[in-house]
Amino acid sequence: MEEHQQQTVTLAVEGMHCDGCAGKLRARLATLPGVHEVAVSFAERRARIFYDRRATEEGRLIDEI
Repeated sequence: MEEHQQQTVTLAVEGMHCDGCAGKLRARLATLPGVHEVAVSFAERRARIFYDRRATEEGRLIDEI
């Protein structure tokens, strides 16, 4: 049986000043290998990322933020 490789992580994001910042971060994270879905909320100051951990690591996502 193959180990479950899909991960979802929700990270706090500091430094966003507007919805435009959230959009830029969303677009940037979406280009990373293995990232399947990204939701960034300026109001909640969070990023929720659904990704394949065989293709990228949580640490890389944090570094991109």
